Amino acid sequence: RTPEVDLRPAGITTDPLVPGDTVEISYFVDITNPGFLRSDASWTERVFLTDDRRIDGRGVEIQLIQLVFTAEAGRERELSAPVPFLDDVFTGNNLTAAMIQRGLFLTVQIDSRDLVSERRENNNQTAGTARWSLPDLQVVDLETPTLRFDQVLDSLTYATTNTGSASVPAGSGWTDQKTEEHTSEL
Repeated sequence: RTPEVDLRPAGITTDPLVPGDTVEISYFVDITNPGFLRSDASWTERVFLTDDRRIDGRGVEIQLIQLVFTAEAGRERELSAPVPFLDDVFTGNNLTAAMIQRGLFLTVQIDSRDLVSERRENNNQTAGTARWSLPDLQVVDLETPTLRFDQVLDSLTYATTNTGSASVPAGSGWTDQKTEEHTSEL
């Protein structure tokens, strides 16, 4: 092992992420002095969704993909990774609407097990803001009936449309909630 080598990820880009879909992730690995790498040198590269731009065992860290690379793989990376599904409660490997609203980052970490002796071990991570493509369900064509004070609303006619930038995932559902407001005029 020689101390002259340095691995550093940079330039992470993706299309907008869609929960439950697959995303293409691009980044490159800057290898300083690649000629000093051992011929059998390999390292692990991992991509996570994080809430703080770091893979450090704290906060939200959802691993999307992990692969082993060697110097022969070149510097450019084009990876496909599954995006976790959206759910109401965070269980460790899924997303919640609150997490997306607060903001998440795509974070790349290389040589996570320190298999390559480097001159600087503290530059093995990079992060970029995760952009999202999500459905946005809205109520349209609401027909509001006129009722007398002693009548009960038996039915309500409306339509729901998706005005978001992504389809509602197959098998997903939602709950419609009706709220009644009462006003009286004397």
